[in-house]
Amino acid sequence: MKKHSHLRAALVTLVAIASIATMSARAEIFTETVGGYTWSYYIENGGARIYKGSGKAAISPVPEGLVEIPDTLDGYPVTSIGSCAFTDCSGMTGVTIPGSVASIGSSAFYNCTNLTSVTTPAGVTSLGR
Repeated sequence: MKKHSHLRAALVTLVAIASIATMSARAEIFTETVGGYTWSYYIENGGARIYKGSGKAAISPVPEGLVEIPDTLDGYPVTSIGSCAFTDCSGMTGVTIPGSVASIGSSAFYNCTNLTSVTTPAGVTSLGR
């Protein structure tokens, strides 16, 4: 019985280490100002993933009118828009997404009440709800 508890403890430790390593890989959030907006993102698989920070949108100041997502951030192609990235950006009326974007997370434009136009590239292979 004692042997199994050691194995279980070792497994729990390994899972905890893997979780920390995964969080660390995404923990470094970068920002860059392009087109008058400051974009939050992290690097994932050689591309930039636009990322909504804790309690705020991935873009500041709160956007107004048509927003063009940049093709690159700090030299990395923008390949993904994270879940809830533009939540509550009610002043945004349209968004143009660059051709490098392959995935758009769920609720990426949640509560964007004035959003009437979204231009998505043909290369989007994953679209959240």
